Amino acid sequence: MKFVNTAIGTALGLALASAIPVSAQAQAPAAAAAHAAPRPLKLSSQAQKAIIDLQTAVKAKNVAAIPGLVAAAQALAKVPDDRYAIASLQLQVAIDADDNTALVAAADTMRANGAPGADLIRIYLHAGQKFGIAQQYGMATNALDKAISLDPNNTDALLLKSDLLLKQKLNGPSVEALTQAIARQKATGVAVPESWYQAAVARSYEAKLPAAFELSRQWASAYPTPTHWRDAINIYRNMSGAERPALIDLFRLARVTKALGGESDYLPFAEALIARGYPGEAVAVLQEGAAANSISLQSVTLARTFALAKGKSIGDRASAATAAKTALAGATGKPAMLAGDRLLGYGDYAQAAALYRVALGKADADQDLVNLRLGEALAQSGDKAGAIAALKAVGPGQAEIAKYWLAWVSSGA
Repeated sequence: MKFVNTAIGTALGLALASAIPVSAQAQAPAAAAAHAAPRPLKLSSQAQKAIIDLQTAVKAKNVAAIPGLVAAAQALAKVPDDRYAIASLQLQVAIDADDNTALVAAADTMRANGAPGADLIRIYLHAGQKFGIAQQYGMATNALDKAISLDPNNTDALLLKSDLLLKQKLNGPSVEALTQAIARQKATGVAVPESWYQAAVARSYEAKLPAAFELSRQWASAYPTPTHWRDAINIYRNMSGAERPALIDLFRLARVTKALGGESDYLPFAEALIARGYPGEAVAVLQEGAAANSISLQSVTLARTFALAKGKSIGDRASAATAAKTALAGATGKPAMLAGDRLLGYGDYAQAAALYRVALGKADADQDLVNLRLGEALAQSGDKAGAIAALKAVGPGQAEIAKYWLAWVSSGA
Protein backbone atom coordinates (compact mmCIF):
# COMPACT_ATOMS: atom_id res chain seq x y z
CA MET A 1 0.00 0.00 0.00
CA LYS A 2 1.38 3.39 -0.95
CA PHE A 3 1.17 6.44 1.26
CA VAL A 4 -0.98 9.19 -0.19
CA ASN A 5 -2.30 12.48 1.12
CA THR A 6 -0.34 12.32 4.35
CA ALA A 7 -1.04 15.50 6.30
CA ILE A 8 1.28 18.45 5.73
CA GLY A 9 1.34 21.33 8.20
CA THR A 10 -0.83 24.37 7.55
CA ALA A 11 2.21 26.63 7.48
CA LEU A 12 3.06 25.28 4.04
CA GLY A 13 -0.31 26.14 2.59
CA LEU A 14 -0.06 29.66 3.89
CA ALA A 15 3.44 30.08 2.51
CA LEU A 16 2.39 28.99 -0.95
CA ALA A 17 0.42 32.11 -1.71
CA SER A 18 2.13 34.69 0.45
CA ALA A 19 4.67 37.17 -0.83
CA ILE A 20 8.10 37.01 0.77
CA PRO A 21 9.26 40.19 2.49
CA VAL A 22 12.17 41.96 0.80
CA SER A 23 14.61 44.45 2.19
CA ALA A 24 14.21 48.19 2.42
CA GLN A 25 16.47 48.58 -0.61
CA ALA A 26 13.99 46.73 -2.80
CA GLN A 27 11.17 48.91 -1.51
CA ALA A 28 13.04 52.19 -2.07
CA PRO A 29 11.71 54.25 -4.98
CA ALA A 30 13.80 54.72 -8.08
CA ALA A 31 14.05 58.40 -7.14
CA ALA A 32 16.64 57.38 -4.55
CA ALA A 33 18.97 56.38 -7.36
CA ALA A 34 18.23 59.53 -9.32
CA HIS A 35 19.30 61.65 -6.35
CA ALA A 36 22.42 59.66 -5.57
CA ALA A 37 25.68 61.54 -5.51
CA PRO A 38 26.43 62.36 -9.18
CA ARG A 39 29.70 61.25 -10.65
CA PRO A 40 31.95 63.92 -12.21
CA LEU A 41 31.02 64.33 -15.88
CA LYS A 42 33.05 65.80 -18.70
CA LEU A 43 30.60 66.87 -21.40
CA SER A 44 31.67 67.51 -24.96
CA SER A 45 31.73 71.11 -26.11
CA GLN A 46 29.26 70.24 -28.89
CA ALA A 47 26.56 68.83 -26.57
CA GLN A 48 27.08 70.81 -23.38
CA LYS A 49 24.65 73.65 -24.09
CA ALA A 50 21.90 71.34 -25.35
CA ILE A 51 22.22 69.19 -22.21
CA ILE A 52 22.04 72.25 -19.96
CA ASP A 53 18.91 73.43 -21.80
CA LEU A 54 17.38 69.97 -21.27
CA GLN A 55 18.29 70.06 -17.59
CA THR A 56 16.59 73.44 -17.19
CA ALA A 57 13.39 72.11 -18.78
CA VAL A 58 13.42 68.98 -16.64
CA LYS A 59 13.80 71.01 -13.45
CA ALA A 60 10.99 73.29 -14.53
CA LYS A 61 8.88 70.25 -15.53
CA ASN A 62 8.33 71.82 -18.94
CA VAL A 63 6.85 68.60 -20.31
CA ALA A 64 5.97 70.04 -23.71
CA ALA A 65 9.54 71.13 -24.43
CA ILE A 66 11.36 68.05 -23.14
CA PRO A 67 10.99 65.65 -26.14
CA GLY A 68 12.44 68.16 -28.57
CA LEU A 69 15.29 69.06 -26.24
CA VAL A 70 16.09 65.37 -25.72
CA ALA A 71 16.27 64.82 -29.47
CA ALA A 72 18.48 67.87 -29.91
CA ALA A 73 20.87 66.81 -27.16
CA GLN A 74 21.07 63.23 -28.44
CA ALA A 75 21.90 64.46 -31.95
CA LEU A 76 24.88 66.41 -30.57
CA ALA A 77 26.14 63.80 -28.08
CA LYS A 78 29.74 62.77 -28.81
CA VAL A 79 31.08 61.00 -25.70
CA PRO A 80 29.70 58.51 -23.12
CA ASP A 81 29.34 61.28 -20.52
CA ASP A 82 27.01 63.16 -22.88
CA ARG A 83 24.78 60.13 -23.28
CA TYR A 84 24.94 59.37 -19.54
CA ALA A 85 23.85 62.94 -18.68
CA ILE A 86 20.95 62.86 -21.15
CA ALA A 87 19.77 59.47 -19.88
CA SER A 88 19.95 60.60 -16.25
CA LEU A 89 17.67 63.52 -17.11
CA GLN A 90 15.33 61.14 -18.96
CA LEU A 91 15.33 59.02 -15.83
CA GLN A 92 14.03 61.96 -13.81
CA VAL A 93 11.35 62.62 -16.43
CA ALA A 94 10.28 58.97 -16.27
CA ILE A 95 10.06 59.13 -12.47
CA ASP A 96 7.96 62.31 -12.64
CA ALA A 97 5.64 60.66 -15.19
CA ASP A 98 5.58 57.30 -13.39
CA ASP A 99 6.57 55.76 -16.74
CA ASN A 100 8.36 52.52 -15.90
CA THR A 101 9.07 51.60 -19.53
CA ALA A 102 10.92 54.87 -19.97
CA LEU A 103 12.55 54.35 -16.58
CA VAL A 104 14.11 51.05 -17.66
CA ALA A 105 15.14 52.47 -21.04
CA ALA A 106 16.92 55.38 -19.33
CA ALA A 107 18.62 53.02 -16.90
CA ASP A 108 19.78 50.82 -19.79
CA THR A 109 21.40 53.81 -21.48
CA MET A 110 23.02 54.92 -18.24
CA ARG A 111 24.33 51.39 -17.74
CA ALA A 112 25.83 51.34 -21.21
CA ASN A 113 27.60 54.60 -20.41
CA GLY A 114 29.12 53.84 -17.04
CA ALA A 115 26.41 54.22 -14.38
CA PRO A 116 27.21 52.69 -10.96
CA GLY A 117 25.62 49.26 -10.59
CA ALA A 118 24.20 49.92 -7.11
CA ASP A 119 22.11 52.84 -8.40
CA LEU A 120 20.85 50.85 -11.37
CA ILE A 121 19.85 47.90 -9.22
CA ARG A 122 17.51 50.13 -7.21
CA ILE A 123 15.97 51.40 -10.44
CA TYR A 124 15.44 47.92 -11.89
CA LEU A 125 13.99 46.63 -8.61
CA HIS A 126 11.56 49.53 -8.48
CA ALA A 127 10.51 48.99 -12.08
CA GLY A 128 10.12 45.26 -11.52
CA GLN A 129 7.80 45.87 -8.59
CA LYS A 130 5.72 48.43 -10.47
CA PHE A 131 5.41 46.23 -13.57
CA GLY A 132 4.40 43.34 -11.34
CA ILE A 133 1.65 45.36 -9.67
CA ALA A 134 0.38 46.23 -13.15
CA GLN A 135 0.51 42.52 -14.06
CA GLN A 136 2.99 43.24 -16.83
CA TYR A 137 4.91 40.14 -15.87
CA GLY A 138 7.23 39.87 -18.86
CA MET A 139 8.48 43.41 -18.38
CA ALA A 140 8.72 42.88 -14.63
CA THR A 141 10.87 39.77 -15.04
CA ASN A 142 13.04 41.53 -17.61
CA ALA A 143 13.73 44.39 -15.20
CA LEU A 144 14.54 42.03 -12.34
CA ASP A 145 16.82 39.94 -14.53
CA LYS A 146 18.76 43.10 -15.28
CA ALA A 147 19.20 43.71 -11.55
CA ILE A 148 20.36 40.11 -11.11
CA SER A 149 22.83 40.45 -13.99
CA LEU A 150 24.40 43.39 -12.15
CA ASP A 151 24.48 41.51 -8.84
CA PRO A 152 23.87 37.73 -9.03
CA ASN A 153 23.76 37.65 -5.23
CA ASN A 154 20.91 40.15 -4.97
CA THR A 155 18.34 38.18 -3.01
CA ASP A 156 15.75 40.97 -3.22
CA ALA A 157 15.60 40.65 -7.00
CA LEU A 158 15.40 36.86 -6.76
CA LEU A 159 12.62 36.97 -4.18
CA LEU A 160 10.61 39.45 -6.23
CA LYS A 161 11.12 37.37 -9.35
CA SER A 162 10.02 34.22 -7.51
CA ASP A 163 6.78 35.85 -6.37
CA LEU A 164 6.06 37.22 -9.84
CA LEU A 165 6.54 33.76 -11.35
CA LEU A 166 4.23 32.29 -8.73
CA LYS A 167 1.52 34.79 -9.68
CA GLN A 168 1.77 33.39 -13.20
CA LYS A 169 1.40 29.86 -11.80
CA LEU A 170 4.94 29.04 -12.89
CA ASN A 171 5.80 27.10 -9.76
CA GLY A 172 8.92 25.43 -11.14
CA PRO A 173 10.73 28.64 -12.17
CA SER A 174 9.42 30.31 -9.01
CA VAL A 175 11.05 27.62 -6.88
CA GLU A 176 14.26 27.86 -8.89
CA ALA A 177 14.56 31.61 -8.23
CA LEU A 178 13.73 31.15 -4.55
CA THR A 179 16.24 28.31 -4.21
CA GLN A 180 18.91 30.57 -5.68
CA ALA A 181 18.04 33.25 -3.12
CA ILE A 182 18.32 30.71 -0.29
CA ALA A 183 21.69 29.44 -1.52
CA ARG A 184 23.06 32.96 -1.90
CA GLN A 185 21.84 34.02 1.52
CA LYS A 186 23.44 30.93 3.09
CA ALA A 187 26.71 31.68 1.30
CA THR A 188 26.89 35.04 3.08
CA GLY A 189 26.72 33.34 6.47
CA VAL A 190 23.46 35.10 7.31
CA ALA A 191 20.57 32.92 8.49
CA VAL A 192 17.93 32.26 5.87
CA PRO A 193 14.52 33.51 7.09
CA GLU A 194 12.13 30.65 7.78
CA SER A 195 9.52 32.21 5.48
CA TRP A 196 11.84 31.61 2.53
CA TYR A 197 12.09 27.91 3.31
CA GLN A 198 8.35 27.62 3.92
CA ALA A 199 7.54 29.24 0.60
CA ALA A 200 10.08 27.14 -1.31
CA VAL A 201 8.85 23.89 0.24
CA ALA A 202 5.20 24.75 -0.30
CA ARG A 203 5.67 25.74 -3.92
CA SER A 204 7.83 22.73 -4.80
CA TYR A 205 5.42 20.37 -3.03
CA GLU A 206 2.42 21.90 -4.77
CA ALA A 207 4.11 21.33 -8.14
CA LYS A 208 5.35 17.87 -7.09
CA LEU A 209 8.94 18.85 -7.87
CA PRO A 210 11.79 16.61 -6.64
CA ALA A 211 13.36 19.76 -5.20
CA ALA A 212 10.78 19.48 -2.39
CA PHE A 213 12.87 16.75 -0.76
CA GLU A 214 16.06 18.79 -0.44
CA LEU A 215 14.25 22.01 0.43
CA SER A 216 12.22 20.32 3.16
CA ARG A 217 15.41 18.86 4.63
CA GLN A 218 17.07 22.26 4.65
CA TRP A 219 14.03 23.80 6.33
CA ALA A 220 13.76 21.16 9.03
CA SER A 221 17.48 21.21 9.80
CA ALA A 222 17.61 25.02 9.90
CA TYR A 223 14.46 25.28 12.05
CA PRO A 224 14.33 21.90 13.81
CA THR A 225 10.96 21.32 15.43
CA PRO A 226 8.92 18.11 15.50
CA THR A 227 6.30 19.76 13.29
CA HIS A 228 8.82 20.76 10.66
CA TRP A 229 10.43 17.32 10.65
CA ARG A 230 7.02 15.71 10.33
CA ASP A 231 6.19 17.91 7.35
CA ALA A 232 9.55 17.16 5.73
CA ILE A 233 9.16 13.42 6.23
CA ASN A 234 5.54 13.39 5.10
CA ILE A 235 6.47 15.20 1.92
CA TYR A 236 8.74 12.30 1.07
CA ARG A 237 6.07 9.78 2.04
CA ASN A 238 3.53 11.48 -0.19
CA MET A 239 5.76 12.08 -3.20
CA SER A 240 8.13 9.12 -3.32
CA GLY A 241 5.57 6.41 -3.95
CA ALA A 242 7.63 4.11 -1.71
CA GLU A 243 5.96 1.17 0.01
CA ARG A 244 5.83 1.02 3.81
CA PRO A 245 8.69 -1.44 4.38
CA ALA A 246 11.00 0.80 2.36
CA LEU A 247 10.16 3.71 4.67
CA ILE A 248 11.21 2.09 7.95
CA ASP A 249 14.38 4.17 8.11
CA LEU A 250 12.43 7.37 7.52
CA PHE A 251 9.92 6.39 10.23
CA ARG A 252 12.89 5.81 12.54
CA LEU A 253 14.04 9.36 11.89
CA ALA A 254 10.52 10.58 12.67
CA ARG A 255 10.73 8.71 15.97
CA VAL A 256 14.12 10.26 16.81
CA THR A 257 12.92 13.77 15.98
CA LYS A 258 9.64 13.22 17.87
CA ALA A 259 7.79 13.82 14.62
CA LEU A 260 5.42 10.86 14.81
CA GLY A 261 1.86 12.01 15.28
CA GLY A 262 -1.33 10.00 15.45
CA GLU A 263 -2.42 6.63 14.15
CA SER A 264 -1.56 7.57 10.55
CA ASP A 265 2.12 7.52 11.58
CA TYR A 266 2.31 4.93 14.34
CA LEU A 267 0.22 2.23 12.69
CA PRO A 268 2.08 1.99 9.35
CA PHE A 269 5.41 2.22 11.18
CA ALA A 270 4.53 -0.64 13.51
CA GLU A 271 3.10 -2.74 10.68
CA ALA A 272 6.24 -2.23 8.60
CA LEU A 273 8.45 -3.22 11.54
CA ILE A 274 6.47 -6.40 12.15
CA ALA A 275 6.57 -7.29 8.46
CA ARG A 276 10.35 -6.90 8.43
CA GLY A 277 10.86 -9.00 11.56
CA TYR A 278 11.44 -6.28 14.18
CA PRO A 279 8.54 -6.94 16.59
CA GLY A 280 10.37 -5.67 19.68
CA GLU A 281 10.88 -2.29 18.03
CA ALA A 282 7.19 -2.24 17.05
CA VAL A 283 6.19 -2.82 20.69
CA ALA A 284 8.45 0.02 21.86
CA VAL A 285 7.14 2.41 19.20
CA LEU A 286 3.49 1.78 20.05
CA GLN A 287 4.14 2.06 23.78
CA GLU A 288 5.88 5.42 23.25
CA GLY A 289 2.94 6.68 21.21
CA ALA A 290 0.48 5.66 23.90
CA ALA A 291 2.62 7.23 26.65
CA ALA A 292 2.69 10.50 24.68
CA ASN A 293 -1.11 10.36 24.22
CA SER A 294 -0.56 10.40 20.46
CA ILE A 295 -2.43 7.11 20.04
CA SER A 296 -4.71 4.85 22.04
CA LEU A 297 -3.92 1.16 22.22
CA GLN A 298 -7.62 0.62 22.85
CA SER A 299 -8.22 1.35 19.15
CA VAL A 300 -9.31 -1.87 17.47
CA THR A 301 -6.62 -1.70 14.77
CA LEU A 302 -3.84 -0.61 17.09
CA ALA A 303 -4.81 -3.13 19.76
CA ARG A 304 -4.62 -5.92 17.20
CA THR A 305 -1.25 -4.70 15.89
CA PHE A 306 0.15 -4.28 19.40
CA ALA A 307 -0.93 -7.79 20.39
CA LEU A 308 0.67 -9.21 17.25
CA ALA A 309 3.93 -7.38 17.94
CA LYS A 310 4.01 -8.49 21.58
CA GLY A 311 3.42 -12.09 20.61
CA LYS A 312 6.19 -12.10 18.03
CA SER A 313 8.60 -10.29 20.34
CA ILE A 314 8.60 -13.06 22.99
CA GLY A 315 12.15 -14.40 23.13
CA ASP A 316 13.19 -12.21 20.20
CA ARG A 317 15.79 -10.15 22.01
CA ALA A 318 17.56 -13.20 23.39
CA SER A 319 17.63 -14.85 19.98
CA ALA A 320 18.88 -11.59 18.45
CA ALA A 321 21.82 -11.58 20.88
CA THR A 322 22.65 -15.18 19.97
CA ALA A 323 22.41 -14.39 16.27
CA ALA A 324 24.75 -11.45 16.79
CA LYS A 325 27.46 -13.62 18.35
CA THR A 326 27.28 -16.07 15.48
CA ALA A 327 27.29 -13.31 12.88
CA LEU A 328 30.35 -11.59 14.35
CA ALA A 329 32.37 -14.74 13.73
CA GLY A 330 30.82 -15.45 10.33
CA ALA A 331 32.48 -15.15 6.94
CA THR A 332 29.55 -13.50 5.21
CA GLY A 333 27.89 -10.14 5.68
CA LYS A 334 24.19 -10.80 5.43
CA PRO A 335 23.80 -12.54 8.84
CA ALA A 336 25.65 -9.63 10.47
CA MET A 337 23.35 -7.17 8.72
CA LEU A 338 20.22 -8.97 9.87
CA ALA A 339 21.47 -9.29 13.45
CA GLY A 340 22.46 -5.61 13.47
CA ASP A 341 18.99 -4.62 12.29
CA ARG A 342 17.34 -6.46 15.17
CA LEU A 343 19.65 -4.97 17.79
CA LEU A 344 19.23 -1.50 16.30
CA GLY A 345 15.50 -1.84 16.96
CA TYR A 346 16.21 -2.63 20.61
CA GLY A 347 18.42 0.45 20.98
CA ASP A 348 21.69 -1.52 21.27
CA TYR A 349 23.43 0.93 18.98
CA ALA A 350 27.06 0.06 19.75
CA GLN A 351 26.55 -3.66 19.09
CA ALA A 352 24.49 -2.93 15.99
CA ALA A 353 27.27 -0.68 14.65
CA ALA A 354 29.84 -3.43 15.22
CA LEU A 355 27.71 -5.87 13.23
CA TYR A 356 27.21 -3.39 10.39
CA ARG A 357 30.97 -2.89 10.18
CA VAL A 358 31.35 -6.66 9.80
CA ALA A 359 28.84 -6.56 6.95
CA LEU A 360 30.66 -3.72 5.18
CA GLY A 361 32.81 -4.96 2.34
CA LYS A 362 31.08 -8.34 2.16
CA ALA A 363 29.71 -9.05 -1.28
CA ASP A 364 26.46 -10.58 -0.03
CA ALA A 365 25.31 -7.48 1.88
CA ASP A 366 23.54 -4.40 0.48
CA GLN A 367 26.29 -1.84 1.06
CA ASP A 368 24.01 1.17 0.69
CA LEU A 369 21.60 -0.17 3.28
CA VAL A 370 24.46 -1.21 5.57
CA ASN A 371 25.93 2.30 5.52
CA LEU A 372 22.50 3.83 6.10
CA ARG A 373 21.85 1.65 9.15
CA LEU A 374 25.41 2.16 10.39
CA GLY A 375 24.84 5.91 10.17
CA GLU A 376 21.59 5.57 12.13
CA ALA A 377 23.28 3.51 14.85
CA LEU A 378 26.24 5.86 15.18
CA ALA A 379 24.04 8.95 15.18
CA GLN A 380 21.95 7.61 18.03
CA SER A 381 25.02 6.47 19.96
CA GLY A 382 26.41 10.02 19.83
CA ASP A 383 29.15 9.46 17.24
CA LYS A 384 28.29 12.39 14.99
CA ALA A 385 31.45 12.29 12.87
CA GLY A 386 31.15 8.55 12.30
CA ALA A 387 27.48 8.88 11.44
CA ILE A 388 28.14 11.62 8.90
CA ALA A 389 30.90 9.57 7.24
CA ALA A 390 28.66 6.50 6.99
CA LEU A 391 25.67 8.43 5.67
CA LYS A 392 27.76 10.21 3.06
CA ALA A 393 28.95 6.80 1.85
CA VAL A 394 25.40 5.69 1.05
CA GLY A 395 24.94 5.17 -2.69
CA PRO A 396 21.94 5.68 -4.98
CA GLY A 397 19.94 2.81 -3.55
CA GLN A 398 19.24 4.60 -0.27
CA ALA A 399 20.67 8.05 -0.91
CA GLU A 400 17.50 10.11 -0.54
CA ILE A 401 16.59 8.73 2.87
CA ALA A 402 20.23 8.94 3.98
CA LYS A 403 20.12 12.67 3.19
CA TYR A 404 17.27 13.11 5.69
CA TRP A 405 19.33 11.45 8.41
CA LEU A 406 22.37 13.44 7.37
CA ALA A 407 20.40 16.68 7.59
CA TRP A 408 19.33 15.82 11.13
CA VAL A 409 22.81 14.75 12.26
CA SER A 410 24.47 17.77 10.66
CA SER A 411 21.99 20.18 12.23
CA GLY A 412 23.13 19.16 15.70
CA ALA A 413 19.51 19.10 16.86
